[in-house]
This record gives sequence, structure tokens and C-alpha cells, in this order.
Amino acid sequence: MLIYGRRERSRAGWRRLAAALVFQSYHELGHVVKIAQHMKIAQHTQSGIDLAPGILGNFFNLIWLHSTFNRILTVLMVGRS
Repeated sequence: MLIYGRRERSRAGWRRLAAALVFQSYHELGHVVKIAQHMKIAQHTQSGIDLAPGILGNFFNLIWLHSTFNRILTVLMVGRS
């Protein structure tokens, strides 16, 4: 507080931080589910093809979905209030 002075943070900044936390939590959960699915599938197949769809992989292209989550998080964290 001594370095930055007595400036109050805006509510929009806190809301953006909360939204980023929600998106990042879901993003991490998606990675955990995908790893668990991959480990389960790897026990039954030796093809080397990753068939683990994750949470939303059955509905969306995984590359597009992952890129979208990363873009949303970048905008939320870099944007100014």
C-alpha cells in the first residue's frame, strides 16, 4: 500500500479476477479429467491415439476449445479496469 498509495481497486477489476478464477479452475479441471481418461484408455489400447475427449470434447473441437479458454483468460488478466 505504501508503494502504490491509497488507491481503491475498482469492483470491475475484482469481478474480472473472479471470472478469470472460474475459467482457470474449469480449465484445470478439464486437464485433470482428460489425463484420467487418457490413463484409463491407455490401459485398454496400444494404438497411441488419444481418444480422451475431456469434459466438453464430445461437443467442441478440443484445439479450438483450449485456444478459446486461453484467450479468455489472457483478456481477463491483461485488461485494465
